Amino acid sequence: MDEASRARIEQFQKLVQLDPEGEISHYGLAKAYFDCGTLAEGRSDGTEAAAMFAEAIREYAKVLAIKPDYAACFLFLGLSLQKSGDGEGALKTYQDGMAVAQRNGYLHLRKRMGDQVQILEGKVVPPPPSAH
Repeated sequence: MDEASRARIEQFQKLVQLDPEGEISHYGLAKAYFDCGTLAEGRSDGTEAAAMFAEAIREYAKVLAIKPDYAACFLFLGLSLQKSGDGEGALKTYQDGMAVAQRNGYLHLRKRMGDQVQILEGKVVPPPPSAH
């Protein structure tokens, strides 16, 4: 993990300590872990990626325990589960999240989760990773 990523995670860990019931601080920490996992994937560091996605999953679950209608959280929890190899868990998360997004009027999030469902069900081939 690079220094910037480590610093970002530590910053959000401090925010979580200050506000343990704050969904925004947990979401920020989860997203920092998710981003680190994605970077590790790009470096072909499967061990670090798996650890970061596992941490992201834990934090996203805390967000949903605090605020069950946090639609964006469902998308990134699903992606984290998917990247961790839990397609079944990701599928259920996306389906639950699509209902929340629809109910709250977040149609762009509903569509993004629907696209991931299509990929998991093999109806659409995922796009190749973008070059950085």
